[in-house]
Amino acid sequence: MKLNIRNSFLIAAALCSAGAAADDFNVTPGGLQDILGSVSGPQLTLAGEIDARDLSLMRSLPEGVTSLDLSATSVKSFSSKTPEFFGRTFFADNELPEYCFFASGLSKVVLPAGIVRIPQATFAGAAVTEIVIPEGVTEIGDYAFYDCKNLRSVSFPSSLKKIGRSAFANCPSLVDADLSATLLTLIPDNAFAGDASLKTMTLPASVTEIGREAFRGTAIQLLSLDGVETLQPYALSGMHQLKAISINGVVKAGEGALMDNPNLITISGSLDNVPDLFAANCGMLDPSIVLAGAQNVGDYALANSSASELVLGSGITSLGAGVFLNLSSLDKIEAQDLRDNIPAVTADTFAGIDRPSVKLHVSDDAYEAWKADPEWGQFQVVSDIHTGVDDAVAEADDILVRLNGEVLTVVAPEPITSLDIFSLDGRLLYATTPGTSALNLDLSGVETGDVLLVSVIAGDSRKAAKLMR
Repeated sequence: MKLNIRNSFLIAAALCSAGAAADDFNVTPGGLQDILGSVSGPQLTLAGEIDARDLSLMRSLPEGVTSLDLSATSVKSFSSKTPEFFGRTFFADNELPEYCFFASGLSKVVLPAGIVRIPQATFAGAAVTEIVIPEGVTEIGDYAFYDCKNLRSVSFPSSLKKIGRSAFANCPSLVDADLSATLLTLIPDNAFAGDASLKTMTLPASVTEIGREAFRGTAIQLLSLDGVETLQPYALSGMHQLKAISINGVVKAGEGALMDNPNLITISGSLDNVPDLFAANCGMLDPSIVLAGAQNVGDYALANSSASELVLGSGITSLGAGVFLNLSSLDKIEAQDLRDNIPAVTADTFAGIDRPSVKLHVSDDAYEAWKADPEWGQFQVVSDIHTGVDDAVAEADDILVRLNGEVLTVVAPEPITSLDIFSLDGRLLYATTPGTSALNLDLSGVETGDVLLVSVIAGDSRKAAKLMR
């Protein structure tokens, strides 16, 4: 039987191509240097024994090598009488030298199975796209995978107990980090900072502490920290896509722990002591969520939010300077649950708030105490009985308030900026900002009962009147 010449040629070419694509070599400690000249394909597989001398050559592999498999190698100890690698003279069994894959062009690396630690900056700046960290590795050093621009996938072993600062920082292609099987107790400073594509972060139950800016600049939207006991200063700051977070009630948080998260909407869980700058610049967060379980609220803790209403929890005892800085949309504060336990404040607690235009609702039995307070008394203090209006005669002063049948007439020397109508029990029934100095308002469709409580603001003039229907 004759072979087809054309088919024979194609088979031979394929075999040659396959042979060129993968290079397999057995090595002995210190022997990689002698092999490098024979490496020709993109895939290099080593088997046998290697040491620090061989690992120091990983950045000197031929330019065409993109894949390296060391799974069949074991790393042996090495000693030298004079310092050779980063001032060191001894490397133990299963120890990788620092920086050994630094800025390497390898896109795939399978590490030796016996190693227990990936040291400082091992892969920093490398072209690696995926990494499987072998079972048995307990520690990943500082900056180990820092600035790996192409890193998309990392498999974390159940043996892992520690990762270093900025270990996976500035890896913009990393999408997911599942740490749930590990034994980590700390997510350190800047661990995943700058990972702009990182959307999913799953932490193990063993994690109790989050370091500074651990996830800054990531795309994480939801984060569960139910087991975390400590948030270092600015731990979760700068997470611009974060929308919801859950924390436990005993967590100790440092200043600015949630600062600069403009899309944060909700926090599950509460803090007794809210630190300075805790959720400052979180424009979509309702401050009442934080205030519900708080006792002491630090300086500028909720600055630059945008709520129109605040509800003060029954346990609040103090509010620091600038807590509600620039809360310009605020028009109502509910403080009934505090009764006569008036929180201590500073002269700057309400900076940026026009207090005379904000209604402060308090309990009936504590009305006089709140009204007499030099800081809280600057709000429009109201209760079910005390509505903020008095029994002034309608024709008195420079604002005229008169009821004729179902028509309320108001005349002021300046444009009327606020007209509010209350029921006798303090419910707001009607509100308008007419912007004119005179108006006739038909109240036939307003269920006000037999008594009208009317509040008028026109420029610097104010008028409160109680009228009978």
